[in-house]
Amino acid sequence: LNNIKFGKEVKKVSKIKEKLLINFSDNTNDLVDYLIISDGVFSGTKSVVENKNVQPIYNGSIAVRTLIKNTQDMYYDKQNISLIMLKNAHIVIYPINKKNELNLVCIIRQKLSSMTDLNLLIQNKIISQNKNLKNLFKNSLESWPIYITKKPFKSTYENLFYLGDAFFTFSPTMAQGASQSIEAAYELFNLLSENTKGVQNLYFDKRVERIRLVNNRSMLNYHSFHLSNPLMIRARNFFLKKITR
Repeated sequence: LNNIKFGKEVKKVSKIKEKLLINFSDNTNDLVDYLIISDGVFSGTKSVVENKNVQPIYNGSIAVRTLIKNTQDMYYDKQNISLIMLKNAHIVIYPINKKNELNLVCIIRQKLSSMTDLNLLIQNKIISQNKNLKNLFKNSLESWPIYITKKPFKSTYENLFYLGDAFFTFSPTMAQGASQSIEAAYELFNLLSENTKGVQNLYFDKRVERIRLVNNRSMLNYHSFHLSNPLMIRARNFFLKKITR
């Protein structure tokens, strides 16, 4: 516990025999057996360590979030997750506390712009399709662009591991970001505990297999939730009724 340090910024990483030397921006350093990087989709540490600019890509959508406080006249189930599918957008509503408050997250296909009027966007993309949804957006709105990565990232250092969004960033349409981070951490812990040879390759290969499965399903959801063709919508709804019954 005495070795836990906060507020450190990695300036450089170099290999010394079988270990990694971490140089921090405050001119201190640390020699470690393993280095695990888990600083999110915009991992600045990854770019520093690998000595190249590594950036995620915008997936063509933004997320809009709001809190629904008054649920007395709520049409949707207050105790379960509700999914509303629209043309080029979908809404997820779910309970978050004992106050009967609901969290609403809306994914909208939208070109990336720093000047987005959220109320106008909701009006044009959501309410124009269904006026009954207007009451869902009465409270304050917040938004953020959605970024993903094209492929999992493997370090040039065999005893350095990326975890969570720093390793691979999913589309949020299956809400698997946090759960996959926990799953990956558990896998890596077991591999390191067993002192397995070739840990990085084993970890990477197993993660890639899992990521391919989850990401394919996430992208399937992303496209099927946003269908606009009436025949495709009818087929999707029929299929969903069958598998969720």
